[in-house]
Amino acid sequence: MRALLSVDDPDMDLGAVVTRLNLLADEDFELGRFITLCVCVLDPDNGELSYVNAGHDPPMLVLRADGSCDEELLASGPPIGVLPEIEYVQERVKPLAMGDRVILASDGIHEAANCDEEQFGKERTREVIVGNMQLPLEHLIDTVLHECVRFRGSAAQHDDVTMLCVALCESQSAVDAA
Repeated sequence: MRALLSVDDPDMDLGAVVTRLNLLADEDFELGRFITLCVCVLDPDNGELSYVNAGHDPPMLVLRADGSCDEELLASGPPIGVLPEIEYVQERVKPLAMGDRVILASDGIHEAANCDEEQFGKERTREVIVGNMQLPLEHLIDTVLHECVRFRGSAAQHDDVTMLCVALCESQSAVDAA
């Protein structure tokens, strides 16, 4: 994937990149093997966020500087390796403005379960994120992870827990990421 995305082409179509990856996976994967992924490209100069979501649980929220919360990256197609003939389509979200934040989180957060097998859940994850959106990015991540672990208690974690937060900053074309 890294090699496919390393092309220095500002007009690169993510749909074509993921379609190519899917064809390569079809050649290399054993029957029944697949991967989900969400790949995004943010242009900090104009706030345009392009993405392809290949079967991954919608991983993203956009927190607007005005306090609103919108946008989830719904699937653009099935997981990689499932349907070799599929063509993935690059999607876009409403352009980001200064102060907007993009939060990407793996399903290991909202699927974390406590000893009663109750999941942390998408709604609780969203509430923690939105309720703490004023925090610096590092603290926002720490807060979400802390709440997830607190909820889970002594129950084992059965999936990866990954978060990426990006904020469009006032400085010249700078993107602050944690």
